[in-house]
Amino acid sequence: MRVVGIVLIVILSLFQQRLVAQVGFYKQYSSNGYDYGNGICQTSDTGYLITGGSTSFVDGPSELFLLKLDSLGAFQWSNHYGGTESDVGVRVKSIQGIGNFVAGYTNSFGNGAYDFMLLKTDSEGNEQWHKTYGTAAWERVYDAALTKDSGMIMVGETTNTSDGEPDMYVVRTDKEGNELWSRQIGSNGPDLAKVIVADQDTTFIIAGQSYVADSSMYKGWVARMDHHGTLIWEKKLGKYGNCVINDAVIDDNGQIAVVGMVVRPQGDTLIFEGKALPTGYFGIETQAKLDGAVYYEGLSAFGSSDKYLTVQRFNNQYSYGGFDLSMAQNNSGLSWEMNVGQVNYLHDELMGEVIHTKDHGAIVVGSITESWMGGSNVFVFKYYFGQPFTNSNDDQTTQPLASLLDMTGEEISVFPNPFTDKVWINTENSSFESIQFYSLAGLLISEVKIENKVVDVSHLEEGSYFMLLLDFDHNPRGQCLVVKN
Repeated sequence: MRVVGIVLIVILSLFQQRLVAQVGFYKQYSSNGYDYGNGICQTSDTGYLITGGSTSFVDGPSELFLLKLDSLGAFQWSNHYGGTESDVGVRVKSIQGIGNFVAGYTNSFGNGAYDFMLLKTDSEGNEQWHKTYGTAAWERVYDAALTKDSGMIMVGETTNTSDGEPDMYVVRTDKEGNELWSRQIGSNGPDLAKVIVADQDTTFIIAGQSYVADSSMYKGWVARMDHHGTLIWEKKLGKYGNCVINDAVIDDNGQIAVVGMVVRPQGDTLIFEGKALPTGYFGIETQAKLDGAVYYEGLSAFGSSDKYLTVQRFNNQYSYGGFDLSMAQNNSGLSWEMNVGQVNYLHDELMGEVIHTKDHGAIVVGSITESWMGGSNVFVFKYYFGQPFTNSNDDQTTQPLASLLDMTGEEISVFPNPFTDKVWINTENSSFESIQFYSLAGLLISEVKIENKVVDVSHLEEGSYFMLLLDFDHNPRGQCLVVKN
């Protein structure tokens, strides 16, 4: 009986793991502002943290934000950070028991123009400190990785150059955000560090582009760097044109996979794929012409170690309009196997980041723009192996990005409160069309038309709600907390 019990436990455990793995979704988040999703990480509770830039929280320049989701993509909380100018989050990392680290760039603080910024919050998103790094010129973060001692290495670009072209810029901090060292890498011509991946305890893979004076072109650049900022090896990739590496991952065997693009002198764009041994030897280096302006923006391992999820930017006969995003499943050699989803609306879509998830899937965060949005929305696409093809272009459902308590508007009150079947709106302004009711977690429960300042709420269940007042352009104009008995 004991053996049977153990077998049943093992079977149930495997069954539960399989159930957990079968989680996929597509969702959008905005609060009627210009909202951009740039970075994502998974938290210890299997939920997600998203960072980016948003104008939904304040009426002014972009603020850096954190958005916390549960494992199914439902809103849990959000917070915003920054000063009087523009602040943008690019990557977010979460350490259980320590808190959240957000790498980005700022024009509100620092040495002038834009500088690197590192923000630390507790697990609930309350700011503990922020620090900036850079020169009097313009610096911008593209990616970041945690170090073994809970510090951070941020990579990007600086315009602190003599020729006006950017150089790679790398900054290493300790866990308190104190700068340990910085490196500027480059020569005449454009040099960018676009991605960094933690490899072993003290080494990292960095990739981007490096200018080659002999050819007057920039080439894809991949290097291994130790935690002191010393390059162990570096490689130049890409033939017959300008090449840039946009993303990289390291598989369970230590092999390095990279993707990007090549722009040939005649102006056409090719996809670029590469795979290397830990020593830097690239056994696979492929560039190919696909239908339309197609190139790779992102790459993540998922499922078993021989599968990758790639994100392509395309504009061809399958596009809905502008530049769209296509997610594809690729095999161990990075060769295409099947398309698994598309994010395609009338205007351009942008990818922020794609990462591996704890249930052996992958998740993509980015941004979309459409006429019905009133700005731009953050999107999240979660994929598991074998998931049916997902096409987003008919989905206009949007969850809040900003907590309703963060949104400004006209002061309103309702009578009675608590209420039962009807509620009367107490406001001098009559140019309102409808009322939205949200749960305290920020989920939209219902939207009801206003007639003579009276709203029928008989369909709502008992409980507390955020009530949001909307004008005839569907913009929020007021809010209050209400209770139904």
